[in-house]
Amino acid sequence: MFGLLQRSRRVVFFHHIIMLDKFIFQSKEYQCRKINTEYGEFLISSDELEFKIIDDRGKYISEEAKLIDEMIFFYVPTDILFSSETVINDYIEKYV
Repeated sequence: MFGLLQRSRRVVFFHHIIMLDKFIFQSKEYQCRKINTEYGEFLISSDELEFKIIDDRGKYISEEAKLIDEMIFFYVPTDILFSSETVINDYIEKYV
């Protein structure tokens, strides 16, 4: 079964990513957000989600997990996720 991506009160399927602000995976919500960089607009999420969709061997735990991961440009710590875009961009540049 394909999971759902949810934005505010609107639920959409994976192929609609516009205005996305959270993923629902295994019945839990994970926040995400779009950021603007000098290279374009990208979707980021918390590393908490990354730890749930990828196992200790670096493998996806399901096809749904793979689809989610392919939409996300980068994972950041939860405390960084809602920082300013400058802080996020600095963090990403440090680790990419």
